[in-house]
Amino acid sequence: MDVESANDAPLIQFDQKERSRPRTPGNDALVITALLANYEIERVFIDSCSSTDILFGETYDQIQLGDIPLEAIDTSLYGFAGEVIHPRGMISLPLTLGPLLFERHVYLSSWW
Repeated sequence: MDVESANDAPLIQFDQKERSRPRTPGNDALVITALLANYEIERVFIDSCSSTDILFGETYDQIQLGDIPLEAIDTSLYGFAGEVIHPRGMISLPLTLGPLLFERHVYLSSWW
């Protein structure tokens, strides 16, 4: 399996039926299912404007990634309303989208 760097964005394509014009102009979110560290994660929200990837602590605990080390970090994340999130750490996880495997660096937050 090829492992691509986090800088190589996966190609998301739509067939002709999916390219039809929306009935109303909108900013509908793209939500997909992905394989993250061999665990199927449903309802992955794709936000092209986001500057970080966040995995909530509850999800981390459910997928049991004990064999993949959580890297300690000393940083804070700030939301649009000024709220502060203190991540539990950072983890690098294999992410499979379609036939390709990518590696993403994900902040783990216990805030939800």
